[in-house]
Amino acid sequence: MRIARSRGLLFLILSTTLFLSPTAKAQEKKPSAGNPALAGAAQVGDEVQKALVKANAAGLGGLRLTKAVLLMETGSAMEGGVKLNFIIFTIGHTEKKGRTITSTLTFGELARLHAAGRPNLASLTDSLSHAIATAAAVATEVQVLRLTEATIKVEFVVEKKSDGGLSFHILGVDVDGNIDLEKASKNSLEVTFSR
Repeated sequence: MRIARSRGLLFLILSTTLFLSPTAKAQEKKPSAGNPALAGAAQVGDEVQKALVKANAAGLGGLRLTKAVLLMETGSAMEGGVKLNFIIFTIGHTEKKGRTITSTLTFGELARLHAAGRPNLASLTDSLSHAIATAAAVATEVQVLRLTEATIKVEFVVEKKSDGGLSFHILGVDVDGNIDLEKASKNSLEVTFSR
């Protein structure tokens, strides 16, 4: 069933890419690792999934991560004479983004059960997995009524590191008002936990 969903999502992404531009071959090129202004949407999606797995491994206070919805603000850019689509504009982007598209990816629950104790927040060094585990910790502390489901929405911007890797900066936590959202993509991750 998951394979069928994955194939369906892949077909949708490929169909959208072909529909948006007749030069789909040129769009297969990814932004160069050394370009601090651009990141590929697939790379951002991969890193978000890694953050979800890290938060899960740190323990979620007995909660299960049942759903995660990633919204990415993507656009197009030129690099080396080639037009790139489905690009995330990072903190290093210096021009206005122009028109953008919101791409939504929905991930199902993680298979592994979570530890019943408090999440080990000290083991989480990246801000996105730390925010996810912190939300689970807060949800487990509310004990007046029986908790059946908790949802957190985290908004973030992406920074490209010199090695080509990515780091996430949580709006309102890691980042104050000094990020120009007319130049950088504003993304969000909504995570649902349940018992």
